[in-house]
Amino acid sequence: MEGNAIERKNTLTDQKKQELLANLYEDAIKEAESDLELIRPALKDLVVNIFKEQPDVIVFLDKGARMFGTPMKKYLQEMNLQKMPEIQFFNDENLKMAYINMTLLNESLIENNVGHLANKKVFFVDETISDGEGAATLKMIKDCRQGFDNIFYFALSCAGNNAAGSDDHHQMMLEKIKNDKNFKIHFDIVATQLFSHAWSHLYVHDTGSRGNIHTRHNTAYGNKDRKDENDFRLEFKTVAEIKKKILATLRSLGIQKPRK
Repeated sequence: MEGNAIERKNTLTDQKKQELLANLYEDAIKEAESDLELIRPALKDLVVNIFKEQPDVIVFLDKGARMFGTPMKKYLQEMNLQKMPEIQFFNDENLKMAYINMTLLNESLIENNVGHLANKKVFFVDETISDGEGAATLKMIKDCRQGFDNIFYFALSCAGNNAAGSDDHHQMMLEKIKNDKNFKIHFDIVATQLFSHAWSHLYVHDTGSRGNIHTRHNTAYGNKDRKDENDFRLEFKTVAEIKKKILATLRSLGIQKPRK
C-alpha cells in the first residue's frame, strides 16, 4: 500500500509538472505574438532590403535571432525570388572577444570564422543590439579586411545604451556604425523578451559554424538526461508554433513580390 501511495504521489507530481510546463510554453507563444508585433517595422525593413540588395547570404547571429532562420527561408521561397539567398547561422562570440581584446582580431581568426563569406554580399541579422560589440566587430572587419566591404548588419531592436562608459575606441566604432548606411539598427524598438537569453532553451541550433537550416532546438540544460522526453516534445512543439507565428507575421507585412 505504501509503495502504491508513493507511486501515485510521483504520478501526480509529474502531471503537475507537465501542467506547469504547458502553461510556461503557452506564455512563451503569447510573448512571441507580442514581440513580433513590436518588431514588425524592423522585419519589414529587413525584407525590403533583402529584395532591394539581393544578398548572397543571410546570417542569423548568436541565439536570439536564429528562430527567424527557417521561417525567413520559407517566406523568401514563397516570394519566388530571382536570386534566393543562402540562410546560415553563426555564433560571433569568438570574434567579439577578440575585438574586445583588440590584438586578437587577426587575419587567421577572421578567416576561420567568416572567411567563407569573403567577396559575398552578406546580411547579418541580430535580434537586438546592447553594448554594440558584435556590430562593431563586423564594422571593423568590413572596413579593414579585403573582400568584406559588402557586409550589412540589421538589429531588430535595441536593449539600451549599455555601451556608455566604454573605451574611446569602442565609442569611435559606434559612431562609425551610425554613419554607415549598411548598418541598420532599430534604436526605436525596445528589446524583446522572447528572442533573448531568457528563453535560451527554445533557441534553434545550427549544425556548425556555417550551419544549415536545422529544426532541432538547444536546451537550457545542455544535457538531455536532465529532461524527460515529454519536456522535449513540449519544447519542440512550442518552437514549431513560434516559427509558424514568425512566418505568419512575415506573410502579413504586405510586401509585394519583387519583379523579375
